[in-house]
Amino acid sequence: VCKVQCFTPLKDTKPVNCEETIPHIAYTTWYKQDKFIFSAISGTLTPIVTPHVSKAKTSRDSWRMISDHFASTSRRRLLQLRAKLKSYKCDGPVSEFLIKIQLCADEIAQIDSTVKPEDLTDTVFDGLDYETFGLIINAVKARDTPISWNLLYDKHIQHEFVLQHNAKATNTLFAPSANPAQK
Repeated sequence: VCKVQCFTPLKDTKPVNCEETIPHIAYTTWYKQDKFIFSAISGTLTPIVTPHVSKAKTSRDSWRMISDHFASTSRRRLLQLRAKLKSYKCDGPVSEFLIKIQLCADEIAQIDSTVKPEDLTDTVFDGLDYETFGLIINAVKARDTPISWNLLYDKHIQHEFVLQHNAKATNTLFAPSANPAQK
């Protein structure tokens, strides 16, 4: 019986002064745990992802392969979202436009990349009609400190409300009328 054994977690060990190979008890435990984890990872994969980890021999290998695959996917998605964010134009109510921008910025944040408040503000300004919102755009650009998203949102909503109210007042003040004439 051998009293001294060398231990390597990835291979069976060969005891000193012995001719036979005896697996170390810690290796056997590790091997069973690794197979259990590997099975759990494999069982949660969709058929689309499974081929990406088919060559993995350990749970660590499979996790690395999954991580590498989705890291490149996340990078592509981040670039798509940033392009989408820059492409938004306000073609309806300002509240819907601002909500679209905020949702896209939130998606970017979920990928672990934040959008700076100044960049978000510039994106809003680029998507708005300057003739309609020029007063707010100039006022915000004149500030020494960046404006918060909530304040920017409130100012645009208030301005849109004022514009709609003024448009209704203009339409009612100069509404055409006709007086019947008799001969």
